[in-house]
Amino acid sequence: MTCKLYALGFILLQCSLASGLSLSASANPTFSNTGESTAIAANRAELSPLVFNQSNTPSSFERGTRPSRRTSGGSRGGCSDQLVALLPGSDTIATAEAGSAVCISASIAQQTTTLAASPTLWFYVPAQSQTGVQAELVLLDENAQALSIDAIELPIEAGIVGVQLSQSLAAGQTYQWVFSILTHPGAPSENPTVEGRLQRISPEPVLANALDAADEPQVRAQLLAEQGIWHDALDIVAQMRNASSDAALTQANWVSLLDSVGLGVIAQADFVN
Repeated sequence: MTCKLYALGFILLQCSLASGLSLSASANPTFSNTGESTAIAANRAELSPLVFNQSNTPSSFERGTRPSRRTSGGSRGGCSDQLVALLPGSDTIATAEAGSAVCISASIAQQTTTLAASPTLWFYVPAQSQTGVQAELVLLDENAQALSIDAIELPIEAGIVGVQLSQSLAAGQTYQWVFSILTHPGAPSENPTVEGRLQRISPEPVLANALDAADEPQVRAQLLAEQGIWHDALDIVAQMRNASSDAALTQANWVSLLDSVGLGVIAQADFVN
């Protein structure tokens, strides 16, 4: 099956943040009434940096599972030479010191959540030496059985790409995915590879109502980021950055969100198709 690179298009989200709601940072997200007005809530996303709340995400890994890496490693060059999955992780991806070309890249990915049946996964892909280089996205179930294997042709230039899963996810199930650039078809272990674990969840009723009520994309992204729902928050901000007329605000949201999970070093990379 061939999976096309996710087309970045601005989707106008019809919603306005309901008054009297604020988010708590519990493992099972809930809301409490605070008397916060609709105007204050609506302005919060514009005035506050967009920060991902990692404390609201599930435990990174179940006992007996191997940790996932959000960076490909294996390079002595800069961070721009690495394949990087845009995921929250264990540390900050950065150069070793000011002026150094060596990238600190052995970063463990945190397990993530989504509300979407077929979420988009985002990656920073380094420049390729030739056209027609293929990548492969494999989705596995809880028993490590492949559910889908999608082939993607990469652009030759470096940048951010989004790949939408072709397989629908069941709510409450945990999945593993593996994304590899097939630079060594005969030696898979040498291919740049990143991986992650993902769970589709159902929103709490109050969160669902707040998302339905929010009339600005950045307010919706703020709600999702505060609740630790990574893929949906990132997807909204990615679409905003690619298509919004307010470039300064959307770029600030994008940089802030990536920086909050240790990915600030690649926040200035262009989107490529």
